[in-house]
Amino acid sequence: MKLFINGEEISDTVAESELGPLLERLLQERQSLGLHIMGLRLNGEEIAIDSEGVFKLPLNLEDRIEVEFAPIEALIARNIENASEYLERLLPGFEKAAELFRMGNEQEANEFFLEIIDGIEWFSEVVDSIIDATGQEPAALNLGKETLQGRKERLLGYTTQMVEANQNRDWVLLADLLEYELTPFYEEWQTLLPKLLPPTQPN
Repeated sequence: MKLFINGEEISDTVAESELGPLLERLLQERQSLGLHIMGLRLNGEEIAIDSEGVFKLPLNLEDRIEVEFAPIEALIARNIENASEYLERLLPGFEKAAELFRMGNEQEANEFFLEIIDGIEWFSEVVDSIIDATGQEPAALNLGKETLQGRKERLLGYTTQMVEANQNRDWVLLADLLEYELTPFYEEWQTLLPKLLPPTQPN
């Protein structure tokens, strides 16, 4: 078994039979340095550290494990970058779904709508992970004219209205919510995401 840490092969013997215990040991050894896992590859395949079942993956003698460690600030910055890139794909989906609902193309519009709901959930999870990593409180984190908690509550109101409109087959209302509420809401996030970075500590 070959183990690489930040591109350098480690000669230590890997005694663990599953990926989880190995990662936990590596993290513990680097805890005092403030390092966290930023990337993970098993036999050349990239693996999401938070994916289901990853810690139970069995290890074999012929495996090649590559782990990238980085400070928490680097992880947060990458998550913010990923979220920003995702917004560029999510926003056109709002416009397309609104257009389809207004045209009466219910089936295709609802397919877009389901993807939008998934996208909203994914984006919210990324924001939550960033906040958890920084240790900031949503109710105390000011983002422009409102706190993060305020934005969460506003989004809940929008999504509740959208689900009700969808259930009532009120396509005009649903299109209006997508175009006039959700689109500006997530356009704001494009400028607000950098504000999630923790304040720089003075030297």
